[in-house]
Amino acid sequence: GIVLLICAEILARGLLNSPIAGLTETVSLSVTSIMFLQLPAVVLQGKLFRVELFTGPLDRHRPDHALFDIAYAGVLLALLAVALPWTWGEAENAWRSGDFTGATGAFELPTWPFRFTNFFGCAVTAGVAGCLILRNIECMLRSAWPEGSGARATVFLVMLAGFALTIWALPYNPLLIGICFVAWLFVFLLLGFPISTILLGLSVAGIWLIRDNFRVTEVTLGLALTKSISSFEFAVVPLFVAMGLVLEKARMGEDAFAAAASLMRGVRGGLGVATVLANAVFASVVGSSIASAAVFSRVAVGPMMSAGYPRRKAVGTVAGSSVLGMLIPPSLLLIVYGLIAEQSIGKLFVAAVLPGLVLAAAFSLVSILIAPRKAVAAEAVERLSPGRIALCLAPMLLLVLIVLGGIYTGWFTPTEAAGVGLFVSVIIAVARRSLDLRGLIETMFQAGLISAAMLILMAAAGCYTRLLAFAQIPMQLNTWLGSAGLEFTLLMVVFVLIVLALGAVLDSVSIILIIAPIMLPLLRQFGADPIWFGILLVISVEVGLLTPPFGMSAYTVKEVLSDQGVTLSDIFIGALPFVFAMLCVIALLISLPVLATALI
Repeated sequence: GIVLLICAEILARGLLNSPIAGLTETVSLSVTSIMFLQLPAVVLQGKLFRVELFTGPLDRHRPDHALFDIAYAGVLLALLAVALPWTWGEAENAWRSGDFTGATGAFELPTWPFRFTNFFGCAVTAGVAGCLILRNIECMLRSAWPEGSGARATVFLVMLAGFALTIWALPYNPLLIGICFVAWLFVFLLLGFPISTILLGLSVAGIWLIRDNFRVTEVTLGLALTKSISSFEFAVVPLFVAMGLVLEKARMGEDAFAAAASLMRGVRGGLGVATVLANAVFASVVGSSIASAAVFSRVAVGPMMSAGYPRRKAVGTVAGSSVLGMLIPPSLLLIVYGLIAEQSIGKLFVAAVLPGLVLAAAFSLVSILIAPRKAVAAEAVERLSPGRIALCLAPMLLLVLIVLGGIYTGWFTPTEAAGVGLFVSVIIAVARRSLDLRGLIETMFQAGLISAAMLILMAAAGCYTRLLAFAQIPMQLNTWLGSAGLEFTLLMVVFVLIVLALGAVLDSVSIILIIAPIMLPLLRQFGADPIWFGILLVISVEVGLLTPPFGMSAYTVKEVLSDQGVTLSDIFIGALPFVFAMLCVIALLISLPVLATALI
């Protein structure tokens, strides 16, 4: 529905000079409803982002894992118990007062249908959380406790008791409370709590302790869930997620690799360079490293090994080059940062062009240097005629022209570009007979699950930002840095090291949502450009996709190639040269900020 509204608006505005009234308001209210309507399925299917460093290997039917899930669902149920009266009050007030958005006499859209939808989704999610608690209690009581599970359960219960004791023993000192809750955040993340749930839970508990006023706590949680993501700009998240899924079904990545590999036939390291180039082109329309890793694991590893690449170098090249998906526009991470930092997404996209090209060039150089001497693509890939190469690249180049060209020329906003891009992607996939009605419905539902998990995480980050503000952590950091006299370059080096450490255990979106609220106030003190910082942050975060133990790109490659004997060690070791290249680009960006600001 959002896609059709956006496309109709662009046509009406461009051809008839008569924009559709109420588009922005309708889409803004719909974003929150998308989250709440999908949230029950997200919780039920365990799709909330979490760190599974220690809990991932556990069998879901083991009683100690059931104990973990009871605690997760209990925290979520308590949060929803606070949010339910707020969402109901909003819905009832909107109905009774006839609340509307728009302008009297021009466009009036009643808000009560959206408010009641939020309440309905919140209530169903609470029911799901309650059912999960009962189901896991039954599992815990009926299952036998294997050796070692009691120890894990004991550690978990001791941690919970320690947190309760911390709350009870803390003196009233906002800064001390804030620091303790930030420390406990990482403890609970490592225990496997869903990141959005623990962000919301700690924020609510911390604000309640600091302000000693439950009404303030309730309002903060309610505003975070219903208002913080209710804007036209946040619709770009589900639209770009859906576009990436549709293009994956349309086999766009396979075509990009076939064209690039054909052009690089007979060149030493040509297949590695082709993988980098195909990733760069694919990234320019998908914006997801995980999607790139999944696609090119299927299409590039086989030809590379046939051409003489050792398995470790083949999988390392695929995993390493996949990170281009999160830097080359349109990038989901840049979108997330732009929304959190309140920066222009269009400017971020423009700023990422030069660093993206530099990173792609560095990856190409690495691919040539690590390629075996006798590894050429001539026998491993098919030679395509210029006409077939053009045919392979034409749909993707059309999307690049529409999405990025429209943004750079000012024809439409990033959100409108995502809507048009999704519409064109569906047409391409249908025309190539890779997507039917059933596949489209499944793809949209999958996009809804991913988007809801991201949106609830962004809403939770908004609540966490308020906790930091109440605890005066950013202000105290500013004061400390001013008295310490640290140079800006040294501060950035420390920041990069912290992000690299976080990247070992957290996903990229979560790192940005946790780090950005702390760092942005410090940047203002030094007069640094937040656009430049966004590019630096995204590249630094992306290193975590290639480093153990988290390494999402590595895990994605491992999952796709699980039947070929590929190990995580193969992928992590094979990707090390690409990690080094990224660190060199990070150092270049710190020393030459103009690399990110030259085009804006």
